[in-house]
Amino acid sequence: MKSSPLNIDRYHPGLRLIHWLMAILIIAVIATGLMIEDKVTIAGEQAVFWHQSFGLTVFLLVWIRLVLRWSLYKPLPIRMLKRWEQAISKLVHILFYILIIMLPISGYIMIVAFGGKPHWFGFNLPIPLLPESFQTAATAHVFMGFFMIILLGIHILAVVKHRLIAKVNLLQRM
Repeated sequence: MKSSPLNIDRYHPGLRLIHWLMAILIIAVIATGLMIEDKVTIAGEQAVFWHQSFGLTVFLLVWIRLVLRWSLYKPLPIRMLKRWEQAISKLVHILFYILIIMLPISGYIMIVAFGGKPHWFGFNLPIPLLPESFQTAATAHVFMGFFMIILLGIHILAVVKHRLIAKVNLLQRM
């Protein structure tokens, strides 16, 4: 990511838009994922339909976000953050990117391994030939999903902590 050419304290509008769109979709993916076991129907479709569709949309958006992140300016670092806070922030963001990429891949593999047909908002997607050993993708998918919830909690708590205790409004940057 390029450094800001000016004294800019906010991310590029394109990055801010994708960030909030992904945040909403990730919450929707988590919510629909938790509803799958109960076979909940939302707007005439089972939760798994929405879970797959939202998850694959996040997967597509993360690649756009990464391209924009590497090609657009970034705001100046927050001077008030301690080194350990900056390190944890960087680690959490790296883990977010890894999970946002790996969760849809493991979910796709899991669907195919169990004989399902992956789709995106009703469009059938290609089905690769996979050995049955790929059924372990289900365990990985669930584990990574719960890890995503933990990371999301850490992320939100950090924003609240910085706003209430350190009086730093990180939301205005994003």
